[in-house]
This record gives sequence, structure tokens and C-alpha cells, in this order.
Amino acid sequence: MHFDENSENNVIVALCVSPHAPQIFRELVADDFYGNQSRRRFEWLQEAYQSGTFNEAKARVVERGLPEVAEQISVFDAVHTVRNHAIRRKMEEVAEEVRLLCNDYSKPISEVQTNFKKKAVEIMDSRVCKTPSETKDDIQQFQAEIVNDNRAFVTGLPFVDRRAPVQPGDFAVLAARPSVGKSAIGIDMLLNNFLGPEKHRGIYFCIEMDRKQTYARMISHMSGISLSKFLNIRDYPMTPEENDVMRENLERIEKDFPDKWFQQGVVTLEDIRQNIELERPEFILVDYVQVINHYSRHGDRERLSEISIELRQMALEYGIAVVVLAQLNRDAEGGMPTIAQIKGSGQFEQDATHIFLLDRPESERTTSVKKRNYYDRQNQLVEVYLENAKTNRAALLISKNRNGPTFYEILNFNPRTTAFTPYE
Repeated sequence: MHFDENSENNVIVALCVSPHAPQIFRELVADDFYGNQSRRRFEWLQEAYQSGTFNEAKARVVERGLPEVAEQISVFDAVHTVRNHAIRRKMEEVAEEVRLLCNDYSKPISEVQTNFKKKAVEIMDSRVCKTPSETKDDIQQFQAEIVNDNRAFVTGLPFVDRRAPVQPGDFAVLAARPSVGKSAIGIDMLLNNFLGPEKHRGIYFCIEMDRKQTYARMISHMSGISLSKFLNIRDYPMTPEENDVMRENLERIEKDFPDKWFQQGVVTLEDIRQNIELERPEFILVDYVQVINHYSRHGDRERLSEISIELRQMALEYGIAVVVLAQLNRDAEGGMPTIAQIKGSGQFEQDATHIFLLDRPESERTTSVKKRNYYDRQNQLVEVYLENAKTNRAALLISKNRNGPTFYEILNFNPRTTAFTPYE
């Protein structure tokens, strides 16, 4: 039987005495361990890691005695060995199953072939065994994607979608200061994806708002009815005509939206991954990324770094667009937003393929707002902020665009519905 006790013991020791637990838990699962004691220890530590009691669990393992290590080896060499032995055991099990089927002449050969292919593909396509793609397959897929101009997510802003398209495998961050309107523009983008001509399938992980607020904003954006009439109907009752419009838009949502698109409440990275695997969306939108439930023993900055890395890996692994809303620091109010102000971690700047920054200075509750000079595409000055009057305008800064230039798009803002639309 394929098994290396020393490597399994080395992994358990590394979990207790080294800082590599996040990487180890990403690479291995309990089923990879052959030794019963190693498997039980790994399961216990992994459960403690996910529940936020990892340090206490490690201390108990150390107190009871770490497993003996015949030879201390690199933790990643040990992980690699454990993983490879697990693959070999799985392949050996499949071979034995096929051998038994071949000896049973009551089974049609088509069933034997189908069973073997299914089991083998499951092993080869699992997270523990990645194989390079074939060149001819890559070329065919590339040609198909070029012809189809395949986009996984549209912003609904034509100029932005032409110059900074968000495609499968991209990781986009849309950041703004609190109360500027990042959730509102996220709703606009959802509507453009679900109701637009391409009708992309997506999942909205709404950690920031509840179901009532989300649907209220959507119908307000779709209908033009004031948002206050949905959220405070006692003081702002609807007319019969507005009630009819609301029902029409609810029927449209039921007809044209994906069957499962809305996930409310606190989510973990594992929740997001499982939903992707079950629903196979073309994109996901998370509102907002800093409140994803994820534990890191190194503090909040490391926690956000791990979230960023994991979301980027999901985009590439599943071939979808991952779009997240993020907060900027409150202490950055007053001037034009910058990437460096994304709250909590510079990892987003490194991992993201796109970074959009929403600037609406009228929303800032400060007396020190600095004047911005934005220009339209005819190079005419557009006032986004006036000291003594409302302009109801904003700017979306495309501050990182891996496949093209950086630029900005001026937007109109409707305070009744909180909807954003192109200035031109």
C-alpha cells in the first residue's frame, strides 16, 4: 500500500510548530492520510482552524506529544509526498474495481469502459493532480473565445466594457469609501448582467444588505420609483400605478433572473467555493470583501491577503469572473481615491486584474473636500463637485487594467433611486 508514515508525521508537526497551516490546509484533505492517527489529528486541527480555535488545538496536540519524526524534511516535500501517495492509492483502487468488472462477463463492456473513464477522470481532474492541457485543445478554445468575444461580466458602461472588459478568470475589485454608493453601483451591474442581451449567470453574495433592501434597490433602479417608497411605505405610500409597475418588475425578475442568484448573510470562502461548484456561474459578485468570514492567526491584514489570494485562485480555477466590492479607508476622505487606500491589504492591488474606484465627493461628510477636475471625451470640464450646489455626478476610475490603459468614466447619480448611469 502506498504510504509514507514519516511524511505524514512531518505534516502534523509542521501544523503545530510552523506558520504554514493555511497553505497545508489548501493542499491536503483528511482523506489524503493513510495512518488513522494522522488522519484524526489532521481532521481535528482543520476543524479548529475553521472555527477559530486553532491555537488552542495546537497547544493540546503539543502537550499530548507530537508524533515521532524519523527524519525532518521540508514541509512542502512532506505535503507533496502525502498527496502523491493519496493519488496512487486512488488509482490503485480504480484499477482493482476495473479488474473485477472485467472478470464479470455479465457486465457489458460499455459499462466497464464508462466506469473506468469516469473514475480516472475524477482522479486526474481533482485538486491534487493537475495535468497540462494539450496545445491543440488550447488553440481551439482560444479561437472560439476570440470569435465569441466571451465576456463573463459587464459593467453596463459601454466605454468601460470596451476598454476594460472583465473576462473569464479575471478578479476585479470595485472600491469606494463608506456611503459613496458601491452597493448601488453593484446592483446596477447585476441588472445589466441579468437583464442585458448576454444574460450572464451569476451569484450575488450579499453580506452588506438583507433581501428587502436588495430587491427594493433593484426595483427602484428598474422602475425609477423612489427607493424611499419601498423602504418606508408607511410615510411614502405608493400609488396604484406604482404598485402595478412594482409587480411587473418582480415578474420580470422571476422570469429573467437565474434560478439561484442571491446568497444573503455572512459567508466563508468555503461557502463561495461550494456555491460555484454547485451552480457553475459565469461570475460572482461579493458585497463586500472585507467582511467575508475567514480566520487568520496572523491578524486582519494577513486575513485579507489570504482572502484575496483565494478569490484570485477561484477565478482562474473555475474560469469565471470574480468581482468584489471593497471599502476604502475613512481617513482618506477629502481627495480623489487611490488604490493605496483600499482597506486592510495591498494584496488586492497585486492580485486584481481590474481595480475600479468610485468617487462621489458629494457623499463625503467633511468640510475639506478637494475640488476634482474631470473632463469628458470632448475634453470639456465636467463639474463633479460644487461647494454650494448639487451636481449629482460621480466618476468611476479604472485605476488598474491589466490588459489596457487606465482612465475614468463620468457618471450621473440619481439620488431618488441611487442608480448610476453613464454621463454621455
